Amino acid sequence: MNKGAKDSNIKVIEEQPEGKITPSMKMATVKMMRRGVSRKKIQDLMAKEDIPLKDSKELIDQLATTLHNDHRRMMTGGVIWGIIGIALSIFLFTKAAGSPPLIAYIVFWGLAVIGIYDFIRGMIGFSRTKQY
Repeated sequence: MNKGAKDSNIKVIEEQPEGKITPSMKMATVKMMRRGVSRKKIQDLMAKEDIPLKDSKELIDQLATTLHNDHRRMMTGGVIWGIIGIALSIFLFTKAAGSPPLIAYIVFWGLAVIGIYDFIRGMIGFSRTKQY
């Protein structure tokens, strides 16, 4: 990166008005929400940064909706991957059962395990952000 680009980035940071929600504040809020920090605590921290209560409530509500949707999507995807993995394994097992002995079949445990993992991750994330 050239020196002129560094200087322009510094100016952008310095020119942001106080009380404005920055992208780094949004990221910090998301991290706190994922860790289960209470809404009150997040609002108190934002108040220290001169963010009005109304703006902090709107941001938390917006981020909570986004996180809920992400976790629901993760749980749904986990169920789908799990079902696909189990269905493929059963299908190939039944095909191999009618074949001569010593014919191997493939078990799609990876898909099923990843599906269960995603579902559990989504469920834990959803329960952590449920308070918002």
